[in-house]
Amino acid sequence: GDRSGSTVRIDAKRLTLEDTSSILSQSISDGQAGNVVITADRVRLLGTSLIDTSGTAAGAAGSIVIDARESFEITERGTAAYLDLALGGPLGRAAWPGGVSSRGEGPGAAGSI
Repeated sequence: GDRSGSTVRIDAKRLTLEDTSSILSQSISDGQAGNVVITADRVRLLGTSLIDTSGTAAGAAGSIVIDARESFEITERGTAAYLDLALGGPLGRAAWPGGVSSRGEGPGAAGSI
């Protein structure tokens, strides 16, 4: 359908994602993927952890807002396999680098970071 996703909102003192941990918002239809909003004193992305929004069909990707009041750190970027809902579950795995990204893979636009 054309319904948009809800906002993923995280409020924390410290947020650490390690290895293949991820925060994802994905649209596989005409609706926009939800936004990701993170507010924390310290945000750390370690290894191949990922914060990502994507639009794989006509829907646009959501925006990502990170308000790290004291520090924001990305270390040891690499590539890991993440479940991609648009590819149909466990058999549809795609390799994406760790970090922060917003992707428009169809006619929908990428979101802002």
